Amino acid sequence: MELRALYLRGMAGWWIAVILGITPLKPGYPEQIPSVPDVQDTSPNEGTDAELDNDRPFHVVWRTAYSSGHHAWQVQSFDFDPVFGFADRRTRLKWEDADTWVHMIEASYLVLDWLRFEATYGFGDIRDGEQTESDWVSDAEVRDFLLARTEADHTGDVAFYQIGVAALVHEFMTLPEWSGQWELRVGYRNHEESLNSRDGVLVVDLEEDVNQPFPDLDADYTFEWQAFYAGGQGRIALTPRWSVHGRLTALFGVKYSGEGFFNLQSDLRSESPNLTQRARNGVGLEGQVALAFHWTPAFYTEFGYTYFRVRARNGSERRYLFDDETERNDLDWAKSRRTGFFIGIGGRF
Repeated sequence: MELRALYLRGMAGWWIAVILGITPLKPGYPEQIPSVPDVQDTSPNEGTDAELDNDRPFHVVWRTAYSSGHHAWQVQSFDFDPVFGFADRRTRLKWEDADTWVHMIEASYLVLDWLRFEATYGFGDIRDGEQTESDWVSDAEVRDFLLARTEADHTGDVAFYQIGVAALVHEFMTLPEWSGQWELRVGYRNHEESLNSRDGVLVVDLEEDVNQPFPDLDADYTFEWQAFYAGGQGRIALTPRWSVHGRLTALFGVKYSGEGFFNLQSDLRSESPNLTQRARNGVGLEGQVALAFHWTPAFYTEFGYTYFRVRARNGSERRYLFDDETERNDLDWAKSRRTGFFIGIGGRF
């Protein structure tokens, strides 16, 4: 009985080790403890599957994320209103629930022992989002009177790319073995989202709830963000087959460009674009975290979360009127955010 119990404990330990990605010497022999590689005697090219392998300088990964986007801007103007006369006017447009499957391919190449060139491209189609436009007026007697609010459905697409370099930190300094391997990144990113709004409905008129459809709506707007980025990324091996990946980068020198065509505004020209916006010196943040399983030293799958957010303030707006005149307004702010969970397949060659 004692031998049988000993054998069953050994088999249970062997299966647990297999699930965790640890391979024991033989099943059924609990007295044989699986050997652990001596980290101190392991060269950079002889690590476990979850460690970087510089003998394979080319790295490529395909990711698919279910991503949700939110975009908005707000402008201030001084206009004539039939009810209030000349008054300050504030207009805010929001595009929410811009959900899509975003497909991303990321590739890098180790050009030197310590320097990696990297590039990423992503794209997706946006379906069934919601757009809201709100207009407030203020004068000497009233403040933030809700003049009108409209709602509409929107579709669109998203595309972005980034190129940069990454420096391997462990090539310049000695890090604790448990800390994993880390890289410093710098580069450039371009992010664009094109949106089309249809099936509009006026839901508030002079602070009164209404329901007045205007099905002829066919308005376009494009957010374009350009930015430099700097930050770090790293990977920590949890077991010989499991690892955690992370990335955090700051976006700086952010430049925002917006272009729109609003087909139902009779005071604007009928050619596209009839509205443009510009802002500089914005900021942003991009991050990513993932859990990866390494099937072999050259192939892995991962599941994670991605985050992207940018914002710019104190810009300008130009409206191109039907009589070939141009009206300039102040852009208070513009912002975009996109977040989502992803799965990925990666390899090293």
